[in-house]
Amino acid sequence: MDLMYDKASGTWIEKPEPYAVIEVATKEEYEKLEALVKAMNAKKDTESHSETEIVKGCIALMQELTGQFETYLEFMGINPDTEEERFSVEYSYFHIVQRLLLWTTHHSGGTSTMEKCQELGFDSGDTVIFEDSGEREGGGDD
Repeated sequence: MDLMYDKASGTWIEKPEPYAVIEVATKEEYEKLEALVKAMNAKKDTESHSETEIVKGCIALMQELTGQFETYLEFMGINPDTEEERFSVEYSYFHIVQRLLLWTTHHSGGTSTMEKCQELGFDSGDTVIFEDSGEREGGGDD
């Protein structure tokens, strides 16, 4: 039985048996193996959302930004009087998916973008409209 000093508890404990022993022929091989193990331990992926959730999250952010834009226009005293004057922009899922996920890749063409939309469960022809809600202070059902 081998003993080792445990600094945390300040006592001598039984040295555990190794799970496995890996033998290498040279110091160079050992250093390569050590570098691989360190790289694997350092490369712990941060959990992320799926591509579908990223697209939905981006759309929610764009809608939030539109709301902030409305607030800014109101602050600046710009209040559109007609529907045509209100802020409105429309993007297709095709454009959103292409820009978010395929932009500057070798798969940013029309066919690949339509396939990616289908893979994510979006109809590439459907659109999302980001527009001024037309609600101003005192104009809503509060």
